[in-house]
Amino acid sequence: ALTQQEITSLYQGCGGSVTSSITPQGNTTFCAGNSVVLNATNGTGYTYQWSLNGNAISGATLSALTATQAGNYNVSIGSGGCFYPSNSINITVNTLPNVSLNGLPNFLNYFAPPVQVTAMPNGGITTGSGYSNGVFTPSIAGLGLKKIQYQYTDNNGCVQTRNTVISCNSVQTTYQIYTMCESDF
Repeated sequence: ALTQQEITSLYQGCGGSVTSSITPQGNTTFCAGNSVVLNATNGTGYTYQWSLNGNAISGATLSALTATQAGNYNVSIGSGGCFYPSNSINITVNTLPNVSLNGLPNFLNYFAPPVQVTAMPNGGITTGSGYSNGVFTPSIAGLGLKKIQYQYTDNNGCVQTRNTVISCNSVQTTYQIYTMCESDF
């Protein structure tokens, strides 16, 4: 659909012409949190108005636009009172995978038996002090702050990470020494 400016330009009988096109600087399919720069035809005295899905993007009036949202982008280039619509570029933004790291209680005695840790979805990589083969062992982790990290990459190449910090502290009483691990989410 043409904008009012484009319709007016057509009826005014513009003398020249501008080859209005968009060139992406990178992949037009990417993961959430990333972007691609779209470049319009550049020229002296040109004006620009970018649109997403047919709606003007407020403030998007330069020859380049950083696209972060999914949809169809195009630009209308103004020259000599006439407006020239560009081709449309489709941007696809893949969502990040939903990742979880479960099984660590808020408090865990330093001398407690190993605890089963569940990282989802399957297929990622879990690392951290005291963690091995799906199990967290407080006495192996030792005292201090210990980070357990789960990183998963989906079929689109999108990466999501979940971190859990375990704080292992020693508390002395008159009768015994207790060491506790606290999971800080």
